[in-house]
Amino acid sequence: MVKESNDTIELIGSVARKSATLVKSLKSLLPIISDGVASTSQPGSYDQKVIHRLTLRASDSRDQIVMYDRAITGAISYLNGLDQSLHGSPRPSSKKHDVTISVLVRQRGFERKT
Repeated sequence: MVKESNDTIELIGSVARKSATLVKSLKSLLPIISDGVASTSQPGSYDQKVIHRLTLRASDSRDQIVMYDRAITGAISYLNGLDQSLHGSPRPSSKKHDVTISVLVRQRGFERKT
């Protein structure tokens, strides 16, 4: 299980073995963490501002849902548009020359019922 308090995150191992949902969540989150650590550990990464963060404050839960949905659709639209504009002409593929863009949208303080 992952426990968050203030600005720290703690992984509690005994619960992680029992929760398939948590394992699935961690599998999707680990690549983002790995990219973040690799990006910030490179010399000059702070000068390039490789991680960008924005926190939006909602006035109520309805406003928060609208912001969350807009952030998700905006991120998808941005990534799709960037992919289409940069893959207009075929290029040789090389894993040594990749650029990865990860977008994580997090909602706090309100649990959406689906």
